[in-house]
Amino acid sequence: MKMTSVLGVPSELKRWQVSRVEHRARSHIGWPENDQYPFMVEPLIADLVTAVCPTEYKDDEGFWRETVDTILHERSENLNKEGFIAKEGYLESADISLAIAIDMLWPCNWNFEVNLYTVLEAIGGQSVLRRPFAACARNIRRAPALYQMGRLCLTLDTYGVNEECGELPSVHQRLGAVTSERKWLTDSLAKTIRM
Repeated sequence: MKMTSVLGVPSELKRWQVSRVEHRARSHIGWPENDQYPFMVEPLIADLVTAVCPTEYKDDEGFWRETVDTILHERSENLNKEGFIAKEGYLESADISLAIAIDMLWPCNWNFEVNLYTVLEAIGGQSVLRRPFAACARNIRRAPALYQMGRLCLTLDTYGVNEECGELPSVHQRLGAVTSERKWLTDSLAKTIRM
């Protein structure tokens, strides 16, 4: 009951938006697949640049447009009050369309329950987020392992250069003797993690 209590007063728009959330989740888990819930669901925003209403939503273009135009605001000062950030400087303010947030709801995400609650709050009218919307492929800075990944990158950077400065000496031990291939791979991995 708590999840739906944030929706506020029912409206046709809110029903439509919640239905999109439900279809999105069902499409990712493939259950149950039938005519009403096809396995694949057209994203609300197929083209980020033009934001043209997909054919699947033409009958509800007004609801679609309002969902696309609803902007959620993450503000570092609001999020820090929640005690989510352990270190300063790792979170900037950001805006995201409600449609994109719905499209990015993936049940396999480590933060799915919080992301779902955040989207439902937004549908209910809470446009300034009280917690980060930490979806896959959106912002790794909000992942729980951020600081460990940072330490790993610093260690990978020192492989074969100055191994005494490595944050995690056991990583160097596991990598073994430095070769040109291993050095290239560790540099590439550190770069990929930082992206």
